[in-house]
Amino acid sequence: MTLCRTRTHRWAFGCRRTQFVMAVLLFSTTVVVKSLVSLQTSTRVRGKNKHEVFEFLATPANWPTIVLSSWEVRGNAKDRLLKRRDVVAEIFGLPPVLPLSVEWQCVEANEKKGILDMRSPSGVDGLASDCRMLFEIQEDQDKSSTISVQLTMEYVPNNWLAQFAIPILTVDNALALKVLFPNALRSAGRTALNDFRSLMGVLYGVAGLAHLADCVLGSSQLLQASGSAGFYNLPLPGQCFALLWCAAGPVAFVASRKGVGDYGLIAYGAIEVTGAGFLDATAATSIAIVDGVNPLLNAVAVQAIVGAAWLYASQKKDKPEPLSR
Repeated sequence: MTLCRTRTHRWAFGCRRTQFVMAVLLFSTTVVVKSLVSLQTSTRVRGKNKHEVFEFLATPANWPTIVLSSWEVRGNAKDRLLKRRDVVAEIFGLPPVLPLSVEWQCVEANEKKGILDMRSPSGVDGLASDCRMLFEIQEDQDKSSTISVQLTMEYVPNNWLAQFAIPILTVDNALALKVLFPNALRSAGRTALNDFRSLMGVLYGVAGLAHLADCVLGSSQLLQASGSAGFYNLPLPGQCFALLWCAAGPVAFVASRKGVGDYGLIAYGAIEVTGAGFLDATAATSIAIVDGVNPLLNAVAVQAIVGAAWLYASQKKDKPEPLSR
């Protein structure tokens, strides 16, 4: 009898504890759903005036060049300066794996006040509502030719995923405003160089995917032509470096679309030359060298041509164009 009572008490205590935990979780979930998340990021831009900064930010087509998670903006107003009541749709996330979209309406676009206020009551379906993107652009009173930009992002999370995304959004906003935005603003109007970066990004992206298919699914002809063994005959460090070489192409493509194309080109070139140098040092009797093709010299020559083309494009004078059409 005593044993039965003890088991009964333990069972009752366990039930009450479970109910308490569930109540706490339910209360916490309710609090999360009802809480407004507000994220602020600021930066200073030198060498540009307030008009140039406002015009760039108020042209939605420029957003994907400065926001790492943004891929496309759709709508009739995407290529021009936003006006009050204009509506555009922004595609972001990781399409096609995780395609997300939000429909922004311009509530205020006042260059004189330095205010660009975009809102989306419906937000992101199933994730967040009452979204807001507020840019405040002001001339720095202490320093001439310096513009202060503050971004305030707000939303109401509708589930735990949106709550957990806060650190990711914080990093994404900081990277956009402090790194990608100043770089894209400096590059605005340099059509020839931007076209070159875009072209090389596409070429390197396609090359990286072709290398990956050849290594993993094919007979590693590209590797063997440069004096290397086949992918599956390489030691583990060699396979890892080959995969890094393949990944450098798509990374260069993404970088060219995010206003940091030069870094993608440099990274791809450095990885390619490093790999060729390793082959040159360890495969002195390779087929490629016997046939008269030195992998290191070949890689250096290719990168020299890319560098010369970059210099030519950077020196080419473009006709001045407005940041938006």
